[in-house]
Amino acid sequence: MLRDASMSRSRPAALPTIRRHRVSGLPSTAVHKRRVEAVLLKGRSRRLGADQYLVPASWPADHPLYHPDRYGQIDPLLVAETIRQTGILIAHERLGIPHDHMFVLGSLHVEVQDGAHTAGGRLPVEVVAHCRHDGRDPGRTRTAMTAWIQVAGRTLARARVTWHTMEAGRYHDVRWPTGAAVIPDGPATPAVPGDRLSATRVGRRRPRDVVLAGPESGPWLLRPDPAHPVLFDHPSDHVPGMVLLEGVRQAFAACRDGDPGRAATIVEARFRRFAELDAPVLIRRRQQGFTAEQHGRILLEATVDGPGPC
Repeated sequence: MLRDASMSRSRPAALPTIRRHRVSGLPSTAVHKRRVEAVLLKGRSRRLGADQYLVPASWPADHPLYHPDRYGQIDPLLVAETIRQTGILIAHERLGIPHDHMFVLGSLHVEVQDGAHTAGGRLPVEVVAHCRHDGRDPGRTRTAMTAWIQVAGRTLARARVTWHTMEAGRYHDVRWPTGAAVIPDGPATPAVPGDRLSATRVGRRRPRDVVLAGPESGPWLLRPDPAHPVLFDHPSDHVPGMVLLEGVRQAFAACRDGDPGRAATIVEARFRRFAELDAPVLIRRRQQGFTAEQHGRILLEATVDGPGPC
């Protein structure tokens, strides 16, 4: 497993403990969401020091998708989505990224403390984030952010994310370098026979949250509900990265015969290519983790880990 040295401690020496703050609501557009209900952040960023910021957040008691497991353990993708929104907010508010620029995920590492449980009711959260920003090229910049999730002064999770932001013209060149949609030489990913897996098999509560179809042991076809209010909050020219991550997380649960409902505590992913909307995506279990593939090409490489065997 690739490990980040910044994740080796539960909290950095300089991490402040901030227990009280007044917050105001954010418009959904501040974090590139359409539905207000999808916004997990509850106020603007506050500067704590050089390249370090505090962002208040709030986790609902019953999120439409990212819920605790049956032991009360935090869903790592709730952390991932919180961090994703935090990066977007800071980029616009603090790093000078215009709102019409596109965001492209590069990598993501989330590590939840084993035993990090949530009590009933809405949970106030504080995100302390440290950003390193390469702003030398205004048309395309790279940002790396390390963040710590705090609840009542206790660090429950840590994360690191990298992304590129680029103006529309640069984004078009990256997506379609020849000026048109690229048709790969290889065949499309073969279809996998079988219906969607059961919700309990992949650690979900609702059938509509299941994104995998095929045999329980894999490989699995990514088959999400395109009308899902969380996974497809707004239109996109590609399959969102969080949908790919959800597929990998559900594949991890499906291969855990003993306890598929047990939440993972570590999710690490590297995004290699865009996933096109008009061709099937296959999720495979590999010796060192999982991959998402399309047309025989790897879109995403991921490692997922947690208590118990897989």
